[in-house]
Amino acid sequence: MTLFSANSSVQAACTNVHRPLGGIEGLREVHDDVGRLSVSAFPFAMVRDMSMTRAAVPACYILADHCTAYIGESGNVGRRLTDHFRDQTKAFARATKRPGSTPLLLCIYSTASQRSPSRPAWSTS
Repeated sequence: MTLFSANSSVQAACTNVHRPLGGIEGLREVHDDVGRLSVSAFPFAMVRDMSMTRAAVPACYILADHCTAYIGESGNVGRRLTDHFRDQTKAFARATKRPGSTPLLLCIYSTASQRSPSRPAWSTS
């Protein structure tokens, strides 16, 4: 689906969803080799596994559960998400009241001269 289907100048492109940890509930990274942005979606608990060196990039992000959303931006998303992880007012993004569902953190950042899909900011060990 596109919001700009009437725009004939939009060129078709392929977008890859990379799941470096396997499964559908963990880290998902969306990359488009033509564009400069990447989107990562992951459970907020994975903030503990971030490589602070690789995550020291500007980004906008959304902390969300099924009832609440917090939208932010930072020049160093790794540091800021670590701050949020310790902040009790952001606890809504860590736990869920719905069985079988996990709140997600969505992070959008530029990949211009950054990492490739094989080098995510999150460790796989």
